[in-house]
Amino acid sequence: MPVGEGTITINFSPARRKQDIGTTSNGMIAFYIQQASSSVHIAVFVYSDQTISDTLGEVHDKGVEDIKVLIDPDFYRRVYSKAYDAMGVCPKPGKRKSKIQVKPWQNPITTVGFPIAPVGDRGVHSKMAILDGRLVITGSLNWSNSGNYLNDETLIAIDNPTVAAHYEREFNRLYGTAVLGLDSLPQSHQCGSDSSPSPKQPITSTESESIFSDN
Repeated sequence: MPVGEGTITINFSPARRKQDIGTTSNGMIAFYIQQASSSVHIAVFVYSDQTISDTLGEVHDKGVEDIKVLIDPDFYRRVYSKAYDAMGVCPKPGKRKSKIQVKPWQNPITTVGFPIAPVGDRGVHSKMAILDGRLVITGSLNWSNSGNYLNDETLIAIDNPTVAAHYEREFNRLYGTAVLGLDSLPQSHQCGSDSSPSPKQPITSTESESIFSDN
């Protein structure tokens, strides 16, 4: 819908399991990311959705270099965090054995990490992205399977450069405190020379996703 000098698009979760992914909230996020031409800046509490991760990797492969991702520190290192995908590594196996999908990017980035929060602040509880300095994605939705299919959530996309500038300032504040790159994932390891996955052949890790709720 048009609002002032921009437009707002709203979507609600949960979606039906048989619903076309493109009409779900996570599908909407992937759609907008796919349109990005210069920058994608993300700050989210939970980031475990494979469709979004795959789309972001494809956008990077097409030449969008300015990709930055911040994830809440409590979630960041969990075995199904998509930080591993973006940095091209796998989580180290744990004691619990279950398949966790890991699809490391063939052109990984190091601008992924978590912010250092003041005492008493949990880190990142925002769910936001700024694309090309003009489109904001925000709302209550965690970027996860549960957020898409189980929880009552709201997703809002705002196409307005003035609004985007406010979100960009907040993102830059968080990013300025962040621990970034492979040093922030000490429990990661290289997936191996034969680990260039395709959608039909994802790499798996032996750690149970049920250890933690992905919200």
